[in-house]
Amino acid sequence: MLVPAARDLRIALAAYADAVIRDERCPTPASARAREDATFTLCVMTGTRDPREAVARTDAWLAGKDVSVGGYAATTADIALIGQAVSDDPGAVAPAA
Repeated sequence: MLVPAARDLRIALAAYADAVIRDERCPTPASARAREDATFTLCVMTGTRDPREAVARTDAWLAGKDVSVGGYAATTADIALIGQAVSDDPGAVAPAA
C-alpha cells in the first residue's frame, strides 16, 4: 500500500472535518455530497471503509504510531520519507534516493 504524505493526510482530515461540520450545521444535498466525497477520500487514503477507522488511522500515523495496513506496517518514518519526495513546486523533480 502506498502511504500518503503527512501533508496530504492533514489536508484530507481537515477537509473531512470541515465537510462533517458543514453538513451537521445546515444539511443540504450539496453538503451531504461534500461529506460523502471527503469521507471517500480519507477512507481511500487510509485503506479503510469506515470513516471512524480512517480518522483513527490518520491520527495514529500523524502521531508516529505504527499502523498495519493490509499486512504492511506503515510508520511515521515511511510518511516522512515520502514527504521529502513531495514538493510544493509541481515542476520540481525529487532527488533520487
